[in-house]
Amino acid sequence: MSDICLSIDWDFFVPGAIKVWEQEDINENFKFFLTNWIKPRWKRLEKQIKPVNADKFWQWLSQWFVLSRNRKVTVSESHAVISKLLSERHETLILFDSHHDCYSLFSQDEDKGNIDCGNWGTYWLRKKDKNGKVIWISQLSPGERKEYISRITQSAFSHVKAYSPKTVESVFDAMCKKAGGRVKLDFIHICRSGCWSPPWTDIDFLEFLKRSKFDCKIYRPVNKKFYCNPMTDRWDGSPVTYWTKCD
Repeated sequence: MSDICLSIDWDFFVPGAIKVWEQEDINENFKFFLTNWIKPRWKRLEKQIKPVNADKFWQWLSQWFVLSRNRKVTVSESHAVISKLLSERHETLILFDSHHDCYSLFSQDEDKGNIDCGNWGTYWLRKKDKNGKVIWISQLSPGERKEYISRITQSAFSHVKAYSPKTVESVFDAMCKKAGGRVKLDFIHICRSGCWSPPWTDIDFLEFLKRSKFDCKIYRPVNKKFYCNPMTDRWDGSPVTYWTKCD
């Protein structure tokens, strides 16, 4: 079952942040991403948005999957990086994310390589001729998941199944039964998604990586213009440690 892959978006652990975005007039451009979590704004949000259920995650997940110490994993800032990792040979993606990332992808976008953090799932399913499967787990409420499911692009709709951490356990049980033991994963990818997760959770993100005991390899794109290392800095160039020193 080496055709199964795992991708974890840090915003899975901060579902409160997505509610802030839903209330905004979102302009999805680079400048907006940079300024979304500026200090005057996050002062009033810091108590409202905290990581949820991150501490015991790896222990919980290891009941079903082989998570070897020092395993090499890819860590990135943007979830769009996974489009470089998933291929036609992969059959199933296990996705822990506040978003399903299967939004509209137009032919001209694919032709021009315009794959982003919101449509890479559609891109992969299109490459698979829609034979792939996405097991999407979020900590959103059932009503919120239902609303997000309604936004899945039509071509990908039947290939994405949504679960909560609790309801997906029976799915993982079935996978283990089929595999005859804990499931081996072809690759593991973790992204911070700094525009979707607030800077005061960056230290929690680093602790999350540390608890995994993985050998984290930072993905560095060829185009360095918009590159940042999610383990050391933010897109505005401020170091991660800066956020722990703010009053």
